[in-house]
Amino acid sequence: MHLNDVLATIGLEQLKYVDLLVNKQRRGAEYYYKNLQNMKEIRVLKEPDGCKSSYWLFTVLVERREKFINTLNAYGIECSPVHQRNDKLSIFGKLDKSLKNTDIFNKKAVCLPNGYWVSQKDRRFIVDTIKRNFA
Repeated sequence: MHLNDVLATIGLEQLKYVDLLVNKQRRGAEYYYKNLQNMKEIRVLKEPDGCKSSYWLFTVLVERREKFINTLNAYGIECSPVHQRNDKLSIFGKLDKSLKNTDIFNKKAVCLPNGYWVSQKDRRFIVDTIKRNFA
């Protein structure tokens, strides 16, 4: 038996629960959207028509991103930009082009925790912390 066999077996077992887990994450995203959508310093991103996100993270756009991240981290809430831009990788170095909207997004994007393991109590704490510090 190889490690690939073990990983494949784990993956097949997890597929039995994928709908349950994704639905929990989608409910978490609905909670964030409902509770953060009218805040001055935060812009929540609406799911595009025809798309259905798994919302393993919940991305918001924040004007003062570093302050936002540092404040939430100080309360024990992990958040970060998570993803780096692919076009900045050295393999694409010679393809450097101006991507104005990508630049704007990249400077403001922060991902809040929203995996299936994040409880409703955790989400309330996250939202309350954001409102208390950035309302």
